[in-house]
Amino acid sequence: MKSFLIAAIFLSVVNISAEEVTLAWDRNTERDVNGYTLYYGLASGNYTHNQDAGNNTLLTIYNMEKGKKYYFAVTARIESDYSDEINYVIPNPIIKPTCGHLSCHQ
Repeated sequence: MKSFLIAAIFLSVVNISAEEVTLAWDRNTERDVNGYTLYYGLASGNYTHNQDAGNNTLLTIYNMEKGKKYYFAVTARIESDYSDEINYVIPNPIIKPTCGHLSCHQ
């Protein structure tokens, strides 16, 4: 199995209300790479989900659970070793009070 390092260079929440996270990584320089697979789960080193990224180096994962910490790693399809792992806590939404017919200003 060939090994290489994919460093996560970008991690951001694109839309908090949609509980999604977009991850990006450096392209593998080996010629025989046939795409990437992103792995993730709720425990370090225990990736219970994976998603095919094709040949893209940017992937958005949807329907993440709010308040949960996720761990992510990616492999190049020559099925390499896992990249260095990163983690991210999906933020809870900020709930703004509704005032109905009353003024919210005091």
